[in-house]
Amino acid sequence: MKFVAKMLEIKGELTQSDLVEETLLPARTVRYAVNTLEDDGYLESRHYWKDARKRLYSLEVAAVEDSKTVNSNVYDPDDEIGRECREANQ
Repeated sequence: MKFVAKMLEIKGELTQSDLVEETLLPARTVRYAVNTLEDDGYLESRHYWKDARKRLYSLEVAAVEDSKTVNSNVYDPDDEIGRECREANQ
């Protein structure tokens, strides 16, 4: 879930299929992470007007502020996920 949240923090709004493509995680894993993060109030979603079957997901503003605290506790920029996030951001 942290990786999905971090990718949304880096990229902004993404659909579930975009998240699967960006994170290289299985669709089921991304779907579980998105549903859990949304239920916990960390994500907001809206209709994706280019394809009405999809939704765009983004982090709640409060979640971005909270993620700075969370990331300082669990996000290690030198671990494998940290390197992947940096590479994806370049």
